[in-house]
Amino acid sequence: MAGLSTIIAIVSPLFLPAFAAAGDLPPAAPDASKKAEEVRCLNEACHSELNRKPFLHTPVSREKCQVCHLAETPLGPANPESKACVAKWKLKRPEQELCTACHPQSQKNFVHAPVSEGKCSSCHDAHQSDWAHLLRREPSRDLCLECHQKNDFLNRKHVHAPAKEGACILCHEAHSSWKRGLLVAEGSELCSSCHREVQEDFDAANYQHPPVKEDCSRCHDAHSSDHPYQLRGEKELCLDCHKNIGERLAKAALVHGALDQEGGCHKCHSGHSSRYANLLKRPPLDSCLECHDRPVEAADGALLANIADQLAKNPYFHGPVRRADCSACHDPHAGSNFRLLRHDYPRQFYLPEFNLESYGLCFQCHLPQLVLVEKGYRITRFENGDVNLHYAHVHREKSRTCRACHHEHASATPDHIRESFVFGGWLDAPVKFERLPDGGACTPACHPRHEYHRGTKEPVPVTK
Repeated sequence: MAGLSTIIAIVSPLFLPAFAAAGDLPPAAPDASKKAEEVRCLNEACHSELNRKPFLHTPVSREKCQVCHLAETPLGPANPESKACVAKWKLKRPEQELCTACHPQSQKNFVHAPVSEGKCSSCHDAHQSDWAHLLRREPSRDLCLECHQKNDFLNRKHVHAPAKEGACILCHEAHSSWKRGLLVAEGSELCSSCHREVQEDFDAANYQHPPVKEDCSRCHDAHSSDHPYQLRGEKELCLDCHKNIGERLAKAALVHGALDQEGGCHKCHSGHSSRYANLLKRPPLDSCLECHDRPVEAADGALLANIADQLAKNPYFHGPVRRADCSACHDPHAGSNFRLLRHDYPRQFYLPEFNLESYGLCFQCHLPQLVLVEKGYRITRFENGDVNLHYAHVHREKSRTCRACHHEHASATPDHIRESFVFGGWLDAPVKFERLPDGGACTPACHPRHEYHRGTKEPVPVTK
């Protein structure tokens, strides 16, 4: 009997399940010999929810969970009728090492913080996603803004289209970059990849704004701004570099009104490049006539003339106007003289007495001998015999100023002689100038006719 007992003791476990009554034995222990690859994690009892989205991590789609996970306890169901696995799992390696084992990352100079900290799951879902690259959130709206607060740029008036649409990767690398700010390219090279027309105009231009060559972000905010074109400022932006103009604006009695209008400096100047000197958008005269093609109210309340109308109606242009160079007489930014003139020029019809300094503007071009030499021949065309009539007009009580007889911009007659002038309340007092073979005549307002006849002797040498 001893031999039979021994045999029964050895084989009886094999037969127990076959004839044992229900409840007579304890529950079966987990099968420690079960292999990981035999476990179906995505069954209805466990993780069936992990393969329902359009983008699946490859190990998930192939049910190869053990590529990333390792069982800490024996595998197998808690009882034979359940498909649920009771094992505890852990990642095979630390998160960053685990991900880079399949997704190697080249280490560049600048690394995105989640990458450097080994937190791939900050941006990516390890199993499935509704978005490409297994991103955790909708990339064009939410993902980047989890860390980069939208209040920093999306609430401003002017938002760069890629930032507005969430297309951050147009400009930034997601993981690491050789460029600061994780940029895909540096400086103006990055911007011109989209703004090709700006680069083409820049390359073809005669005059180029240096920041465009160097880095567009010196003037533009790459994400957003409260200023048009995402500029970092308006007038103050330009003055950060053009400090000499800023100092003049601060000290000047008069500032060109265009600078305080919408657009400021950009009303006249291009921010990138131009065919014209000083980065003007248009030829110099055309730039001025953009505003001065209608009456313009000056800072002192006076109504400035429609210069475009004057030029259209009068064939004889003052030299600077003929050269299309308004800035020869006017400072385009600021000044201390009447009408932003670069030098003194009398605004009155009369001066109490002659003073050469009062005509500083005129004598930047004209020879001062015109009013300093009393007698001679051919000093000017305005002489009676050997008497210089320019001298006679200014060297007298109630000295006549240039504006008494001459137009500053354009006239209907040579030598810019006025057809009329303003005198007191008389807004169009007539000059009635008439050319004579050897001189001329005028009958101004209520005065009698005066004639002059030039002499025939050789001219007096006059040099500046």
